[in-house]
Amino acid sequence: MSGEVPEKLYERGLFEFDDGAIRLIRATYRELDPGSSPTALEHSRAITFLDAAEFSLMSDLIQPESRELPPSGHRIQVDAGMARLALLKAGCCPLDGCLRYFGPNSADDFTVFSGDSIKLRRIKTLVPPGDPTRLWDAVQQLRHIYRNSPSRVAQSITNGEAYQLQGLLWHLKISFMEDGFQYDSLEAAMFDAWRYFAQRY
Repeated sequence: MSGEVPEKLYERGLFEFDDGAIRLIRATYRELDPGSSPTALEHSRAITFLDAAEFSLMSDLIQPESRELPPSGHRIQVDAGMARLALLKAGCCPLDGCLRYFGPNSADDFTVFSGDSIKLRRIKTLVPPGDPTRLWDAVQQLRHIYRNSPSRVAQSITNGEAYQLQGLLWHLKISFMEDGFQYDSLEAAMFDAWRYFAQRY
């Protein structure tokens, strides 16, 4: 489908999915029965693409500043290994196609790392759909917590842009969880995410 998540992330200069990653995710979701909710299946697939992108940030979270990240640096590569990890270990998985109705968004719904979910819950983050400002504030609170930690390891994560990119991905996932969200709205959601996250590096 033209205009899907990989294409939009590529157009913004953020992530580049290799052919193997795209084929794997699309083939996996074609194997699932959409039942009475083909739209939910499409949204689940979109979230899986975003989960794969988030997993691809791991090396940059481990070694902040090891390379220049988007938007000023090269696109982050998303390979088939990250796609497989997203399919098997993220919330939207091929076990049930993630076809449940998405309700109010807890941190568990849009993060792939349990530690991020725990921290977001500790600062009592419940993000209303379509509210990137609220999510931006949560990301900044997390950066403040890391920056003021006595641990140099914790402080180091604030030196790179990977955490900001995570926030951008979180916002896009939340968009797909909105009741009535359509692919036609993806460009607007991407614009909001870009405005609140990427341009604030």
